[in-house]
Amino acid sequence: MRLKRYSRIVANPEKLKKKILEELCKIAFADIGDHISFEKDENGEIIYICTDPTTCDLAAVSEISKTKTGLKIKAYNKEVALGRLGSYLGLWRERTEEEVEDLNAIKESLEEEV
Repeated sequence: MRLKRYSRIVANPEKLKKKILEELCKIAFADIGDHISFEKDENGEIIYICTDPTTCDLAAVSEISKTKTGLKIKAYNKEVALGRLGSYLGLWRERTEEEVEDLNAIKESLEEEV
């Protein structure tokens, strides 16, 4: 069932673009504490529990593994996701000479006010 849904997304470039941006946003702005709490089970083992199973989204989690001392949760790289979003939005592009002059003028006017 899931494969059919993804094949429909991939077949439509606009849906694919939207899905990629949604996934990047999940990684870039994720706070694992919003979705998971940690408790010990009856054997004293640390377990994780989705705080709300209906909205629990672990898209930003790349790995959950059990260690000698408990659980290890590894997230995808937020910095990479933020960088990709910034690139998509054009935040890192080179500024034209005119834009630089405008920014410098704004900076100077703000310094004069101080």
